[in-house]
Amino acid sequence: MDAHVWSLLHEPLTAREEEAVAQRRRGATQAAIGATLGVRPSRAAQILESAARKIERERALMAVDDPLDCSIELLPIPPQRRGALSRAGCKTLRELVHLPDAQLLRVQGCGSSTLELVRAYRRQLIRTG
Repeated sequence: MDAHVWSLLHEPLTAREEEAVAQRRRGATQAAIGATLGVRPSRAAQILESAARKIERERALMAVDDPLDCSIELLPIPPQRRGALSRAGCKTLRELVHLPDAQLLRVQGCGSSTLELVRAYRRQLIRTG
């Protein structure tokens, strides 16, 4: 995969996430992970879930030949914004590059901040492609 696209889509684990994953691999419970991290077990669960999403995204990224064929689900953006892109008919990064602003703005819940985010990704992707 192109290094530029990788850096655009890759979201590294935080130090807390790395520690939580390492402890989980050693068989630690959520309570033990939470105690080590200085958080409640419920927060430890959230940290583990965030790490799992990032790891799954990384695996999916490594599985594609053409980065523009990646699903928009791999974008490290809030789920609400991914939902707006999906409702606009955008499923891949290639479609994101070609998505007209007017089409995006017609989608309920999609405003100027989502449009600016899309434009920023579009600029980065066009630079690559």
